[in-house]
Amino acid sequence: MLTARALAQGAGALLMDEPTSALDFGNQVRVLEQAAALANRGRAVLLSCHNPQHAMLYARRVVALHEGRVAADGPPEAVLDEALVRKLYGVPARFVATEGGTLIAPASRSVSLWTADKMRFLADAARLGAFAYVSETPYPQVEQPCILVSDLRRAMARLAVKYYNDPSRRLPVIGVTGTKGKSSTTYYLKHILDEYLAPKSSSCGVISSIDTYDGVENFESHLTTPEPLELQKHFANALASGLGYLVMEVSSQALK
Repeated sequence: MLTARALAQGAGALLMDEPTSALDFGNQVRVLEQAAALANRGRAVLLSCHNPQHAMLYARRVVALHEGRVAADGPPEAVLDEALVRKLYGVPARFVATEGGTLIAPASRSVSLWTADKMRFLADAARLGAFAYVSETPYPQVEQPCILVSDLRRAMARLAVKYYNDPSRRLPVIGVTGTKGKSSTTYYLKHILDEYLAPKSSSCGVISSIDTYDGVENFESHLTTPEPLELQKHFANALASGLGYLVMEVSSQALK
C-alpha cells in the first residue's frame, strides 16, 4: 500500500525498510522484482534487508553495516564474500557459482542441494581428496563408493563425532535447555566456572545464541545450537585449548 501510494505521487526515490521480512517466498520475489524494475526505470531505491542472497541477486550496490559501521561498500559481486557473511552473521557460509548467479548456502549444508549439477560437486570433492561420499541416494556415475544412509542428518552427527574423535567425552560439557532463560542461565554458569577455574589458569567456553568462545574462536553468534560439524569442532578446540568446562545452550529442536 505504501509503495503504491509513493508511486502514485510520482516519488523519484523509494526508501524500503525490510519490505520482505513478513512475506512468504513468492511475495518476497515479487517485491524484489518490482524494486529492481523501478530502479531500472530510473528511480532511486534504497532497500534494507537481512538476507545477503537478496542483495546478491537484486542490488546494484551493497552497503553492509556491522556494529554501526560500514563493513563493505560496492557492487555485490565485489564486496559480498564468505568472510563478510561470517563477520556480519556469525555463521560460516559457502558461495556457489551457478550459470544464473551466485547462491549463498550455509557451510553446514551440502552444496549439491544448491546446484543443478550434483555430479560436478562430487567430481570437485574427489579432486580435493574425497575417497567416498555419504548420501541418501547413490550416484552410479561417480567412481567413489557411496556410504548409503537413510537419514543424512543423523549420520552427519555421528560422523562429526568420529571425525573429531569424540572430544566431549574428555571435556565437561553442560547443556542448558528450556523455553525461556537459556542464555541467562548459561552465562551465570560460565561466570561461576570462570571464577572457579581462574586459579588453575583456565576458563570456561560457551556456545550460545549470543556468543561462541571455544579457546580458538570467539565471535558473535546467532544460532542457539550449531550444526554437528561446527559443534564438534568447537568441542575439539575447547579440549585442545585446555578449557576446563564448556557451557552451551541446547535448543529443544536440537534435542529432537
